[in-house]
Amino acid sequence: MKKQSNEMQSQFRPWQRITSCITLFFFLMQTSVSALAGALTNETIEAFLTYNSEFQATNAGNENLYEAAAYVVDPDPVGVQSIQGFYEYLKEHKPQNIDPPLWVPISVG
Repeated sequence: MKKQSNEMQSQFRPWQRITSCITLFFFLMQTSVSALAGALTNETIEAFLTYNSEFQATNAGNENLYEAAAYVVDPDPVGVQSIQGFYEYLKEHKPQNIDPPLWVPISVG
């Protein structure tokens, strides 16, 4: 009985098992991802693009409504070399992404 069980397990080679696992993974992801994409509304996607500082609206006349911001595309942008420079850039171009200042009491002693 034990010998027969080993024979049944060994009828599939490792490459066949790996191939079947990969196929199963893609089959399940195909149905899951499409269901997730259907759950996203236009308002959710638009809010993500509007309030994300990595993207900016474009009026270039092409089919893209948003494009990557210049400071994301350019690895060494002029004027944004430090955290303070990045904060100044955000204050100037995307003030809706900056939260109001929060007063934090610090006690010493």
